[in-house]
Amino acid sequence: WAAAGHTHEEVKKEEMALMQQIKQLESEVSEMKSKFHNVSSQDIATEKQFSVTHTIKLDETDASYTLTIEIEMAIEMVVFQSDIHLLLLDSEQDEAIVSHSACSKSPESGQGNNAVLATYTCQDESTSKLVIKFRSIEGQFGTISAFVIPHAHPKTSQRIQIPIKPLSLHAKMDYNDTKELQRGIPINTLQISGNFSLAQVHGWICAVLPHVPQRLSSDRVEMGYRSCLIDSSLICEYCKGKAILLSDSVTVISIIKEVISREATKRQVHIDIRLDIKSESIFHMLKMLRPQLDKYFLLDRQSRLLKALEEIQTHEDDIKHISEEYLNILANKEAIKERLRIAPRHLEFLKGIVLDLYVDKHKLLSGGMPKHTQRVEQALESYDFDSLLVAFKTN
Repeated sequence: WAAAGHTHEEVKKEEMALMQQIKQLESEVSEMKSKFHNVSSQDIATEKQFSVTHTIKLDETDASYTLTIEIEMAIEMVVFQSDIHLLLLDSEQDEAIVSHSACSKSPESGQGNNAVLATYTCQDESTSKLVIKFRSIEGQFGTISAFVIPHAHPKTSQRIQIPIKPLSLHAKMDYNDTKELQRGIPINTLQISGNFSLAQVHGWICAVLPHVPQRLSSDRVEMGYRSCLIDSSLICEYCKGKAILLSDSVTVISIIKEVISREATKRQVHIDIRLDIKSESIFHMLKMLRPQLDKYFLLDRQSRLLKALEEIQTHEDDIKHISEEYLNILANKEAIKERLRIAPRHLEFLKGIVLDLYVDKHKLLSGGMPKHTQRVEQALESYDFDSLLVAFKTN
């Protein structure tokens, strides 16, 4: 430094100034650490500790989704959250205790958009894979989230998010097979035209249906789908400026119409919508639903009777005097309970489908909502199929 023209005193002053700056920086770092500690004495800033792999698959046999979550270490718990209503089901691979939290989607509740909130706590500390089974409600769309927390310190979690589409319970089907399935039955048609590109209409279909390929291989798309819940079918045919959707379900047509209208409005794309609704398709759908309605109304009746019969059985030694039907219910009580476990609230889903069918019939045929649904609700409550048909025929 002396060679650079600095005296010994000047060097000393610069050293002291540097030392003062270092002390000031050390003081600022200490103050920031103290503030961070006061904000949270438990949360620790850390890099990602583990990786999460997950798969989600639609089980076409029972119209449910299976979400499989796996990490390379033991899972302590998974918090499952959904902003739409859905039904959590028992899984054959259950290795966790499930606790449900009450939810409210109202702004006053402070719970945000929680429609479903449940915690899966793993009993076995070596469990590295968890299976969650659920059924969504068609017409509703949103996002499910799973927060995965491992057996590790410090405590961290990772979130996976999965979108749920409005027609989430529809499975892809061979296009030609779908056309054959629709042969000879009443089919409703939704035709959309306008100044839109193939990419735009493809995006609208992606917003409605699952398992739509992201990339297009031709300038015209033809796809077939089948509802896993009620066996209705759907054909999608679209190209630049035109889309045709065909289904025997007016509810499916109504859902697609609403979603595409919303998406087009959002992007300020003018579209022309034409509907050809066959009133006979509504009664065709009711007849398709009847076997399931018969089955699950009978199961509901048997389960309610079973509770009363088991109560009688605990107080009476001899129950041979009761009817043969009641004796059969008692003899098959384990099978009845198992069917209820496998398909809880399935009857409520079916009732919802019938009510939606009634509402969509009015929306698409009459252009408005029905004034009342009491007659349909009463026919469902007492389950008289003939009365249900009469209610649908009444405007």
